[in-house]
Amino acid sequence: MLQLAEHYRTEIVEDGADIKTQSKLHHAVRKLLEFRGVNDIEVRLIKPKLISDYVRHSKQNDVAEGTMRSELAALSNVWKYGVRNEYLQEGINPFANVQLKGFKNKTSRKPFTSEMLTELLKASESDADMEQLIMCSYYTGMRLSEVFTAKFKSVGDVLCFDVATDGGKTESAKRLIPIHDDLRSWLEKKYKIGQTNGLQWSRPTHDSVGKKFGRLKNTILEQVGVTDPEKKREYVHHSFRHGFVTMLIEAGFNELEFADLTGHSKSFLGRTEAGRTYTSTAQLEKLKSIINALPVAL
Repeated sequence: MLQLAEHYRTEIVEDGADIKTQSKLHHAVRKLLEFRGVNDIEVRLIKPKLISDYVRHSKQNDVAEGTMRSELAALSNVWKYGVRNEYLQEGINPFANVQLKGFKNKTSRKPFTSEMLTELLKASESDADMEQLIMCSYYTGMRLSEVFTAKFKSVGDVLCFDVATDGGKTESAKRLIPIHDDLRSWLEKKYKIGQTNGLQWSRPTHDSVGKKFGRLKNTILEQVGVTDPEKKREYVHHSFRHGFVTMLIEAGFNELEFADLTGHSKSFLGRTEAGRTYTSTAQLEKLKSIINALPVAL
């Protein structure tokens, strides 16, 4: 399975598939192998009964219907690739036309309230990683992995985060985000900006930072009265991203104006052949004015 999936991945990369599409393929294969409890499996041995059991298992573990469909579509494409290139004999595609009944809808995400944000910051004062994650996420709307790898970059007098330098979920993820004046003041108390490449963390990976944040977030939700497990799932690190967009819209900006801050595909700025957004100092000043419209965190 792994070898065939890698061959297929190589093909779709050549056809222009973005990081997000590749990531979906990787996770779909990994999750199926984890369900089987094996490191790999021959694709020809995968039968509809196995996939039926896998779907039932996923439903019991609250996988959203949209996620399940996406995973099956990725696995089905691997199968079709195998048949098309004669790695597999023509036959029933076990990943196609699978009935999905009784799955939950995808959990909606909500921005953190002002009370939640205040309590999160208070609770993180003794944990440098958490405080840094919360501050940077609030003022930039970056994804967790982007915050973890963000670098400092100065363009003229505008200090920015250089985001997803090694690639992100989409090509548009590579971008420059001017740093809010309040966040810059906070960072300068912690770093010698001109002598430091980027944010520093005591935890080794963004996953470990994310797990800690998840525990902290659940504690705070309990404190502010959110105890229902379904309601708790509405608040995750991505809630900062929702909050960032919501605050900018409430400040009077439209999504086209701040697309290059969020890394969405409707970019109004130029891009190099490598895909990186390039901006003049004047353009960055405009983006900085948008960023500075955000209310101060505390």
